[in-house]
Amino acid sequence: MRCLPLALLLVVLGSFAPASAQKWVEYKPQGAGFRLEFPQAPNIVRYDAKTDTGVRPTELATFESRREGVSLTFMTALPERPTGFTGGDPQALLDRVRDDTVSWVNGKLREEKRITIDGQPARRSVIDIPEDHKVCVLLQVLRGDQLYKAIAVVSAGQENGAETQRFINSLALLPL
Repeated sequence: MRCLPLALLLVVLGSFAPASAQKWVEYKPQGAGFRLEFPQAPNIVRYDAKTDTGVRPTELATFESRREGVSLTFMTALPERPTGFTGGDPQALLDRVRDDTVSWVNGKLREEKRITIDGQPARRSVIDIPEDHKVCVLLQVLRGDQLYKAIAVVSAGQENGAETQRFINSLALLPL
């Protein structure tokens, strides 16, 4: 969860190719237990993240496109083990992650749906970011003590666009 500010900074430095002109590419990190589709091969950054429980290898996958006044930023990271989560109420953890995201982007929660993905508790949140005229679509899934996230930060009005929906809806859990 502490990696989100770094993730957004890295995204800004990422590629700017048009999403519609690219072939969608599956991102499936070895042994991570999930897959996502990006409009093109994502920019991958690997680093060691310092957490409350020690250092953890982290991999961040990002894609960014700006064209014709539209900005699309798609990102995900290897699943994380949320600090302080010891198998309690999964909805409470999903609430906490959502609240942290709303606070971090100085946004306002517009809508949210409790869902399941492959039988696991999940949450899809739409967060307005008024000062930037953007919207964050956050999909999070909790499997055991692993939290998976797909994050799209897009120009206002693009939250229901085809590319945003394809990215968010492509998140799938795989066997570990």
